Amino acid sequence: MATPSTPAPPPRREGRRFPIPTPADLRHPRQRPDEPPEEPPDERSGPTEAPDPDSPDRGSRGTDAPVGAEAQAGAAGSDQTTGAGPTPGRSAGRSDPATPTPATLPRPRRARDQPPPEQPEQAPSRRLFPNPATLMAAGRGRKGRSGGLRHRRLPKVEETSAGGVVLDLTSTPPGVALIARHDRRSRLLWSLPKGHVEAGETPEQAALREVHEETGLVGRILAPLGIIDFWFVVEDRRIHKTVHHYVIEAIGGDLCDDDLEVEAVAWIPYDQVVRKLAYGDERRLVEKVAQIVPGVR
Repeated sequence: MATPSTPAPPPRREGRRFPIPTPADLRHPRQRPDEPPEEPPDERSGPTEAPDPDSPDRGSRGTDAPVGAEAQAGAAGSDQTTGAGPTPGRSAGRSDPATPTPATLPRPRRARDQPPPEQPEQAPSRRLFPNPATLMAAGRGRKGRSGGLRHRRLPKVEETSAGGVVLDLTSTPPGVALIARHDRRSRLLWSLPKGHVEAGETPEQAALREVHEETGLVGRILAPLGIIDFWFVVEDRRIHKTVHHYVIEAIGGDLCDDDLEVEAVAWIPYDQVVRKLAYGDERRLVEKVAQIVPGVR
């Protein structure tokens, strides 16, 4: 019986072959074929002595080999083996001192390894906005400038007025005549009748005249009551007003508000006047009336 023939294997496909690099392929282009690859110098041990590139024993001894008899022997043996004589211009018994190359010199310290330079301490920045108190002080100290605070002071004006507490002694309890005016805030404020002392008048005459003009009453002075003064500003003027007050008894006339400067007039019982008056200095004057006029409580 015939044995069947074994089928031939399919042809083997040749894959792509990559050459395996050899130590000779890894050499530096300037490196000789017969010398091992050069190792980098050790930076921690400092600069080392580089071998002479023209020396034939460069590949057989290290960089720290002594230069002397052993080097001469190595050079002689190399010359005998290769059949070449000593290098022209050099003697067989002496070797040139090693010349440092950039590869053997220590690399400079990198900038990132250096500590940052110490910078001087900067003074704290000053405020951009001046203190208002400083500006005011500077304005007071200026002289000869129209914008200073000293030159903006308002002129001072002295004024004298007269008035008083008008009593109705015929009623029980006695009544006090008060007038009312609106202030700058449109508030109705109650106060004692009073007005300016005209030229050629005494304070007593001015008090009786103002009482008649503002209340319509005719009176007579019983006793002086006191003097008060205060300050206020009107039309760019600082006014210092002094007011003379008297205790006045009503002896005639009718209570009315014919004066254009008066909004209202009224008889107020004496025990309620202190709560009705708007100004504290006038309240203190009314309290003194009980000590001057008997029967007033």
